[in-house]
Amino acid sequence: PRKMNGSTGVMADEVLQAATLLTQALQLPVVLWDERLTSVEAERSMREIGGMRRKKRTEHVDTLAAVILLQSYLEGKRLQE
Repeated sequence: PRKMNGSTGVMADEVLQAATLLTQALQLPVVLWDERLTSVEAERSMREIGGMRRKKRTEHVDTLAAVILLQSYLEGKRLQE
């Protein structure tokens, strides 16, 4: 994960190391994708839709953030082709 200013921290180093190990173990490429602000976007989307209490939104924010991340990746791949 990158910080908002684009720099990396300890967690980013750990993710890079894990990605390298996965690539070696599986002999498959591992794609790293920027996930900054996906949770913020997920929370905003759920608030806009409405009808869900704060506690319930909190329970689902990570799931929706993962969907947003996947959509972002797929859209990026489509634009590269």
